[in-house]
Amino acid sequence: MLVKFEEHFKKSMSDPEFAKRWEESQVYFRLAEKFHEKRNELDLTIQQLAERCNVTEEVIEDVEFANFEILDIKILEKIAKSLEMDIGDLIKAISQNLRLK
Repeated sequence: MLVKFEEHFKKSMSDPEFAKRWEESQVYFRLAEKFHEKRNELDLTIQQLAERCNVTEEVIEDVEFANFEILDIKILEKIAKSLEMDIGDLIKAISQNLRLK
């Protein structure tokens, strides 16, 4: 029997541990989305941003794919600064926005 993703997701969200992990992951995904949007807004390629930050293109890709577990906060701060963003303010705004939903 096939179960639709939406049904499975709703059932999973009734588990408090799953719901907590899901909410935490949304911060990562929103942060990745904001980095990607800002890079495009500034008309920068991944290579150009990597050069600005003195990191590899793979690091920028990790950020844009929300693979933050392997990255140091200093690298995220450096990337945010290169994108004319403040990482602390950005994380706070995203977190507050998620709580309002």
